[in-house]
Order: sequence, then C-alpha cells, then structure tokens
Amino acid sequence: MAVDINTPVTEIQGIGPVTADLLKHQGVEFVLELVRVRADQLHAVLDSVASYQECKNWIHVAHLLQVSEVTPQWAEALVAHDLKTVEMLARSDFDDLKSIFNQALQINMIPGKPTDLQLAEMVRDATVIYYTGSITGTVLDHIGAGLADAKVEVGLNTTYTNANGHFRVLRIPLNTTPVVIISHENFLHHVADEPKIIKDDEVIVSEKYALAKLSDSSEPASSNQQILDEFNGVQLPPTSAGLELTTERQQGQQLRVGDILMVHKFYKNGLDVMLQSRFRCLKNGRIVIKTYRVPVSILPDGVQLKDHVEQRTSGLRLVNLTPARLARRKALRRVASTLSYSPETRQERRDYLMTIAEKMAEEPEFSTIIYKPTNNGG
Repeated sequence: MAVDINTPVTEIQGIGPVTADLLKHQGVEFVLELVRVRADQLHAVLDSVASYQECKNWIHVAHLLQVSEVTPQWAEALVAHDLKTVEMLARSDFDDLKSIFNQALQINMIPGKPTDLQLAEMVRDATVIYYTGSITGTVLDHIGAGLADAKVEVGLNTTYTNANGHFRVLRIPLNTTPVVIISHENFLHHVADEPKIIKDDEVIVSEKYALAKLSDSSEPASSNQQILDEFNGVQLPPTSAGLELTTERQQGQQLRVGDILMVHKFYKNGLDVMLQSRFRCLKNGRIVIKTYRVPVSILPDGVQLKDHVEQRTSGLRLVNLTPARLARRKALRRVASTLSYSPETRQERRDYLMTIAEKMAEEPEFSTIIYKPTNNGG
C-alpha cells in the first residue's frame, strides 16, 4: 500500500465522521478495507448520506492508493478526471497525467503536484500491480477475533495486519505457487499452501487464517529454544500420549543427511513436492512433524505418493520402510547420540558398529525387533 495499513477512511475526501461511523459498523474502518467490498454493499449502508457513485469513487480511490507515490489527494484528482483504475494508470500517457495534476492544482483540488520522478514511479508500479496478482485475507486469533500486527509473508513480499486483522499482499507473480507464512509473537506460526491469487480487482476473495495460541507454559520461538528431536537421538512419547500433533514447514533449510522422509503430496504446479520427516520433534509442548517443499526433480525416478526416501550425501534414495525398520532407525540414532567419536578408519568403523549393536541390545523396547531377521535386510 502507498498509505499505511491503518490509514483511516476519513483521509478520503467526502468521508466524514458520520459516514466513517456507519462504515465502521460494517467492518470498514481503514482505507485498505474499502478494496474488500463492492459499491452496492457500501451504498446499502450509506444510502442516507452518500450516493452510489460516491461509494464507487471511494473504492476507486482506495485501489489507486495501493500504487507507490499516490496520495489520497492525488488519487481523488485522478478519479475526478475519470482515471479510476490501476490499469488505466498503468496505460496512461505521461503528458496526460501531467495535465490532470496541473488542472487539479489550478482549482486547488491538490496542495501540490507530483514530480516527474514520482509520476514515472506511479506508472511503473501501477504496471507491476496490474500484471501481477494479490492475496487478501484476515488473520484470526484463537477465539476468532481479528489479530493485529501479525506478520504476513508471501514469497519476497511482507506486510502486517491492521488493527482489524486484515491484510492485502500485492505484486505476486502469477506464474508461481507461493505459500502464505503468518507469524505473531503470541501465536504459533501458520503456513498455508496454494493460496488464492486474484488477478482481477473486480473479483473479491478474502481468505481467513486462524492462529493457535501458544500455551501459557510456552515461550515464543527463539534461537536458543530447546527442541527435542528424534533425529538427534531423543526418545519422545508415543503419538497416543495425548500431545497435540502439528506440522511445521522448514523455511530455507536443507534436507538433513540421514533423514527419512515420506512423500506427502505433489503440488498443483507439478514442479514441487511436500516431504514429511519421519523423525518427530517436541516443541512448545507439541509433537511437530517437519515438512519440506522441494522440487520434484530431486526425487528418485518412479517415486509415488506415500513412498519413503532417505537423504544421503549424494541425494535422495528410495527406501522400503516398515514400522519395524523405522523403530530400528530411531533406536540407532539414540545409541549413536551417546557415542563421543566418529569412526574414520575401517577398523574404527567395525568397532563403532559393534558398540552400537551392543548398546542396541540393551534397548528393551526394541531388542526383539532389532535382530529380527528379514528377507532383504534393512
């Protein structure tokens, strides 16, 4: 937005305190929220104080205020001269724009006119907005109320929710399949795959995203927060222990060598796949399943949904995983975590494996599984 997300609607010419109060009762308090409603919806509320055309013009102004450098006064001048949409601004002739603002200045509609550089930036950004998409939404807290100051990230675009929990992210490339990442210091992170990206401003689609509150005994995530992870050899309670189970996408992190992952789903773009680690972790009192979004191209040939792969130093390898084999893998990591050295020579590796075998034999939960013979190893 060219204006702050909490800019009140009264910044737009013609919307006074009485009109603003009527709008507030309909959930329209800030300029950002005018782009979320239709003119007929506004007029139904404001019939006694504003005409249908006035309602339509206010929405036009709100849309233009999404463009860089555009102020409320300049947006009103553009609308007054029938330049009412972002598309029209993107296609405008430079001299025609200068003429519009010169006329508006002469009749004291605006306090000053934009510079040539500001005009060029308006046209450039309007072009970017017109040829890309947007995501409009509301972030709700654990009781269903709008959550203010939540951080919303979509690719390289970042914004924050306003006082009512509303947000709008612009300039999203149409040939991508981004995710929406929502964070707040008092709530668990929320990741939404494949959001609805809207190209046409006449189409109003608003998504709702509800965040789960951190438990009273939990602290917001930090760099020194202790996370217990089966991958690091920690034994966690079984899923049946009653702990809440959730997923957490690992942003910008590489797959861990030695991790066992299940192919959870293929994305609609046909280029990416979601992998879920089979090593759980305990975080903020919840069992967390780590997920990764990776290119399909790195998978071994022939991998299907629900197949398992192992990350090796050379890449992903298809593995035949059974519950018993997964239990052995976890037991092996628990034992390995107790050893204080890494083998280097062949003899050291043999001694290392013997030590692991002896320690695994002491694992009462897995001792009957670890040495159970199988037809093809594992």
